Amino acid sequence: KFTNFNRYQFRTNIDTDVADWLHIMSDVRLARTKRHNAEVDLGRSINYSPTIRELKNPETGIYNDDAWNNIDHNPYAAVATRDMNDYHNYVFGNINFLFNITEGLTFSLQGGINYNDNPYYDVQSASRYPGATSSMENRNDKYLSWQNTNNLTYSKKFGDHSLTAMGVLELSSDEWSRIRITGNNLLTETVGYWNVGLASTRNPENGYTASSMVSALGRVQYGYKGKYLLTASLRADGASKFQESNKWGYFPSGALAWNIAEEDFMKDLGTFQQLKLRASAGVIGNQAIDAFETLGMLKSETYAYGTSTKYTGYWANTVATPNVQWERTNQYDVGVDFSILNQKLNVTIDWFLKDTKNLL
Repeated sequence: KFTNFNRYQFRTNIDTDVADWLHIMSDVRLARTKRHNAEVDLGRSINYSPTIRELKNPETGIYNDDAWNNIDHNPYAAVATRDMNDYHNYVFGNINFLFNITEGLTFSLQGGINYNDNPYYDVQSASRYPGATSSMENRNDKYLSWQNTNNLTYSKKFGDHSLTAMGVLELSSDEWSRIRITGNNLLTETVGYWNVGLASTRNPENGYTASSMVSALGRVQYGYKGKYLLTASLRADGASKFQESNKWGYFPSGALAWNIAEEDFMKDLGTFQQLKLRASAGVIGNQAIDAFETLGMLKSETYAYGTSTKYTGYWANTVATPNVQWERTNQYDVGVDFSILNQKLNVTIDWFLKDTKNLL
C-alpha cells in the first residue's frame, strides 16, 4: 500500500556500413527508476505483537509501540508515516567508428559514457512512535564516467614477412559529487521534505571526487613464415591520482616465439602437431589508490579550552605523500606449448618470475 517501484527504459543499437570506408556500431540505453518508500522490515514485523488493541493513539495521533517489545517500533508506522522517493536517471552510451583508410590501414574512434543522477528525498513523521522527532533528508548524487579510445593500425604482408603496427591514445575520466542536507524536529510536517528551513537543527554536507587518465600505446608485431615471431610495445600512462612529479609511468614489454612445428625438419618427424618455444619480459603498472590520497587533507573540529565555549580548529586528517608513484611489476616468462597424438594431448609448460616495486 505504501510502497511502489517504477522503471522506464529505452535502448537502441546500430551496426551498419555507412560507406565502403566507414562502419558504425553503437549501443545507447536510457533509464529512469523511482522507488517510493522502503520495503517493510520483516524481522520487525515478526517480533511485533499482532494483537495490540489500538494501532494509533486516538488522542495524540501517535502510533503505539508493543508493550511487550521494547526493541522494535511499530512496523506499520515505519511505512505509513514516511514519504521517501529515490530516483535514478541513467544514461549509458557506446559508439565506435571504424575507418578503412587504405589497404591495411584502419582507424577506430570509440567513445563511451556512463551517467547516473540520483536525487533522494525523505521525511519521517514524529508520529511513528512515542518520543520520536520528525526528520528529513534531501540529497543529490551524480556520477559521470567517460572514455575515448583512438586506435590506428597498419597490417601488411610482404612475401614471407608479416608486419602489424598499432598506435593507441586513450582518455578517461571518473567524477562523483554529492550535495546533502538533513534536518530534525520540523516545525511543521505539512510541506514534507521541501522546506529544510523548517528544521530546528540542520546538517549540510557535500562530497566530491574525480580522477582522470591519459594513456598512449605503441606496438609492433613481426613474423617470418609463421615460424619466428617478435612483439615489442611501449605504454605510457598519466594518472591524476599522483602528484606532479610522479603522474607518468612508462611500461615496455617484448616477446619472442619460435614455432618449431613449422620447420621442415620437424614436419618430417610427424611427432608434434604443435611445438612452440616462447619468452617474454615486460613491466605492468598499477595506480590503484583513491583520488586525492597523496594530498594532505585538513579536517575541522571544535574543542573547548577550560570553558563551555567551543572553538573551531583544523587538524591534519591525512598526511601528504608526494613520493607515492606508480607500482611497477617486472614480469619474465619462458614457456613451451606442444601437441601430440593428433592434438589429443595438449601441454603447456611455463616458468615465470614477478618482481613488484613501489607497492601501493
